Amino acid sequence: LETWLPDESFNVIFCNMDRLLVSGYAKHDWGNPDFAMACYHTGLSVDIEERDHSEIKLSIQPNPINEYANICFQLDHPDRVEIEIFNASGLVVYTYTGKNYSEGKHQLCWNGGGLKAGVYIVKMAVGDMVYTSKVVKAD
Repeated sequence: LETWLPDESFNVIFCNMDRLLVSGYAKHDWGNPDFAMACYHTGLSVDIEERDHSEIKLSIQPNPINEYANICFQLDHPDRVEIEIFNASGLVVYTYTGKNYSEGKHQLCWNGGGLKAGVYIVKMAVGDMVYTSKVVKAD
């Protein structure tokens, strides 16, 4: 008779906004722990709530891009801004280190030339709020 001991998870990430990918290990009384990975379809729509669009504006220009793109944003008040760019698998492909920005319009140049063609998500955290925008990388 087999006896299963408690399993443990170590990492949980959202994939494509409606799935959870969980990794860890499963233990069995007659052997060593085995690596385990599971993808759960949550059935939930994990949308990011946005403040009034007049307060924070995020855009990527041009879109689609071939190589370089401008990440443009406008702040109604000074705040700390952190930007991450994710591929379609949910992996971070680029990070702009957090920095304090003044009120007004700002523009960062992003070199996406080394990336494969596809859809990418730009995530911008301003204070405790998160904003996203899609960008398409052409061949």
